[in-house]
Amino acid sequence: MLGICTCTEGAAFSPDAIADPEPFWEGLTEAPVQSQSFAWPHLPTHAAMLRIAIRTRDNREIRGQAIRLVLAGPGSLSGRYPEGNSGRSNVSMLEPMPVRPSNESD
Repeated sequence: MLGICTCTEGAAFSPDAIADPEPFWEGLTEAPVQSQSFAWPHLPTHAAMLRIAIRTRDNREIRGQAIRLVLAGPGSLSGRYPEGNSGRSNVSMLEPMPVRPSNESD
């Protein structure tokens, strides 16, 4: 899980994230799926997503990540989270999504 936090923090502060945010979003959408069942690493993934949304001035994503940042911890702790959800604001925060093979637990 430490690797997830380090990866998301690096992406959130990268100067390249402003010029071309899509590659950073692609990497960040893996992190919520991997950390959903653990509140402590799940929160920093949404904090990193919020940072990129703010830096790129994406108002929809800012609102979506602010809400997810509030709900991610309790959802993880209670086990009430949509498995496989990418964590982006372009999908419902309640919608389960297929888990890609690279994200499945052993």
